[in-house]
Amino acid sequence: MPEFTLTSAAGPPLAVTVWETPDSPRAIVILAHGWGEHVGRYSHVAARLTGAGFLVVGPDHHGHGRSGGPRGQIRFADAVADLNAVIDSQVAIHPDLPVFLLGHSMGGAIALRYALAHQERLRGLVLSGPLVRADAPGMVKLVGTVLAHLLPWAPVVRLDPSLISRDARVVEAYRADPLVRHLPIPALTGREFLTHAATILTDAPRIRVPTMLLWGGADGLCPPAGSEALAATLGAEDLTCERFDGLYHEIFLEPEGDLVLDMVVAWLADRL
Repeated sequence: MPEFTLTSAAGPPLAVTVWETPDSPRAIVILAHGWGEHVGRYSHVAARLTGAGFLVVGPDHHGHGRSGGPRGQIRFADAVADLNAVIDSQVAIHPDLPVFLLGHSMGGAIALRYALAHQERLRGLVLSGPLVRADAPGMVKLVGTVLAHLLPWAPVVRLDPSLISRDARVVEAYRADPLVRHLPIPALTGREFLTHAATILTDAPRIRVPTMLLWGGADGLCPPAGSEALAATLGAEDLTCERFDGLYHEIFLEPEGDLVLDMVVAWLADRL
């Protein structure tokens, strides 16, 4: 897998991975991963897409994986700018290829923010269990917002790895992955989540690009109610929504993941 480095909008180096197709690609798919992880966890997704003729490219967001920056801290505006730089790098090489953006969890939130700013650059948007809601009591929100200013690295909430997949092997690999952040979400990132959640359903009607929205009905990390509310408010006329009852958060890494990926590949191919 070729790799290259860009300078992120936040300043630190941004590590970018490229999965090439055996033959000439027919489109580009940009990957945006979730909080605390890295794009290398999507190698199985990339393998399925490259096998169908798609060039796949994804950065480790700043503060994540092999990219620089304070660990686990992210600003959505900078992440959107970083995705735009990644797309620029690929369009410069393949100016005639359409671009799709696939975002999971926090990456889905960043993908939504990217579409709001640059949807004219996208042929389509694929969202997997996107972060839409960030439920917390009022006092917790207040304390988290204050900490984000004073102590941006302060831990505020810990994710439960057992909720990512029903496959125990996936959970074990996640726990053992040295590039995954296993500490709580920092206050600065928590504030970004809250700010996004407070406005995304109001902003979503402005997203007109063809969109595929997928989520697990048993998602314990990004509540299904968030995806259901997003499905009701997105402005795309070409909108495909699918709820997978019983599946956990990482639908591509569930036992039914191959079937989910088949649907994604077919949806992408239909929009070429």
